[in-house]
Amino acid sequence: MRVIPIIKVVSHGCNLRCIYCYYSRENQSKIKIMSEEVLKDLISKTLSEVDGTKHFVWHGGEPLLAGIEFYKNTIKLQDYYKQKNQIISNGIQTNAFLITDVWAKFLKKHKFNIGVSCDGPKNYHDSNRIDVGGNGTFNRVFQGITILNQYGFNPMVISVITKSSLRGVKEIFDFFYENKISFHPKPCHEFNSSGKLMKFSVTPLEYTRFLIELFELWFKQDNPVFQIRYFNNLIKAIIGGKPNLCEFCDYCHIFLTVDYNGDVGPCDSFPLHKLNFGNILRQNWKDILNSPAYHQYLDYIKENKSRCGQCKWRNTCQGGCLRYFSDGSGQSFREESCEARKILFAYTEHKIKNTRVAQKGGVKNDK
Repeated sequence: MRVIPIIKVVSHGCNLRCIYCYYSRENQSKIKIMSEEVLKDLISKTLSEVDGTKHFVWHGGEPLLAGIEFYKNTIKLQDYYKQKNQIISNGIQTNAFLITDVWAKFLKKHKFNIGVSCDGPKNYHDSNRIDVGGNGTFNRVFQGITILNQYGFNPMVISVITKSSLRGVKEIFDFFYENKISFHPKPCHEFNSSGKLMKFSVTPLEYTRFLIELFELWFKQDNPVFQIRYFNNLIKAIIGGKPNLCEFCDYCHIFLTVDYNGDVGPCDSFPLHKLNFGNILRQNWKDILNSPAYHQYLDYIKENKSRCGQCKWRNTCQGGCLRYFSDGSGQSFREESCEARKILFAYTEHKIKNTRVAQKGGVKNDK
């Protein structure tokens, strides 16, 4: 049995008020910290029931709001319940606003993998990622990244691509490249109550055009140290390798969100309140994975992939992220997204083939 819990230790509570956040309609100032009872059951059941490496992904909201003592207790509980020869991996996704030397030392000591959210240079980041007072957060976030770098971290940064990002592909690329920050561009596809894309969102075709322009900049650098996660995974998927980005892996079913009160639902990208698989405090993982709601979720995944038919890109695409192809966004968005992804995949495949031909002929890159 494989499960990777995405743990919302403070639920959707956050110290920022990002305009595009899908929790922006919630009261994010209300911080609900996971109780020790829930934490203990989550850790003990995961370590005793889940196969392979035990991955814990600490998420939010902003997970650092739980406080450093919460994570010190987490490590103690993991050490207590850990069985012989078990491997435990901890990852944390943070906005880096609260990162200090104390936090960095702790995270380094306990070998946390760290992801940070940053949308690029100040003018792009501050247009959407603001604090409770409406002020830009770039300076504090970049300070946090700098501290992490000083302690040997090279965090993978998630950069949300919004409407305003479209005019600054080179500016965004140069920022990350010059600061030696590997990143993952993630599209902003947020919908209003009528199922229409909100004004700051990008269409699938706009996002694809952004990625193609970004790929050209990345490709010309020919620098294996600097990674753009989406491209690294897409290339692996196209050539038959083993990508680790969920949308190319067909792993939706193993990423399960655990809310602060123990409620378990789908991946955090999928609206949690729509499906509840159970509660880790009252049930074990086997019972949760046997719940009718979990099997309904598996049916969603199966139905989504069945629509791919004999598409050439079926095994590369894996049907796309379910969040955007569920009842929240409708069939028209799915069709538009499929067509845009086909353009991107065909472009990438062509680039790979031409590069191989050029290398055989003694040329470094195709031009």
